[in-house]
Amino acid sequence: MIAEPVFADGETPYGPEYWRRDGTDRGSVVKVFRDPVELEGYADLHVAAHLWVHEDFENDAWHVLDVDEPLEIGSDFLVIRRRPGIYLRSLIPELTDAPAPPTERLLLLRSTVDTLVAAAVEPRARFIARWSPIGSGPRART
Repeated sequence: MIAEPVFADGETPYGPEYWRRDGTDRGSVVKVFRDPVELEGYADLHVAAHLWVHEDFENDAWHVLDVDEPLEIGSDFLVIRRRPGIYLRSLIPELTDAPAPPTERLLLLRSTVDTLVAAAVEPRARFIARWSPIGSGPRART
């Protein structure tokens, strides 16, 4: 249960989004979902993507990329910690009105994602790899 005050932070296709202070520098994002099926899918995808990165012991992808698991899942919301740095969506011009300039680590990030995509064998990993918005493969444009 969210006990801290929340502050409106915009609207997403799924519902409103809020920011909350939680004792960290960045706080957390509270995402509200109108549809419980979309909430479940969004949460499951974040957990699966987190595992996809952190189960990569061969390439240590977690040094380059992190996907957070939800901190809390309610009946119509979830809470995810905000991290410092540049959000992936800000590096993809199709996903933002104000794209961030590419950083020197973007090439390392893309090559790491390409390595994870190439190694994807199990169904969960292949699904995440197919829909990865970064990397240099054709899936980034589908």
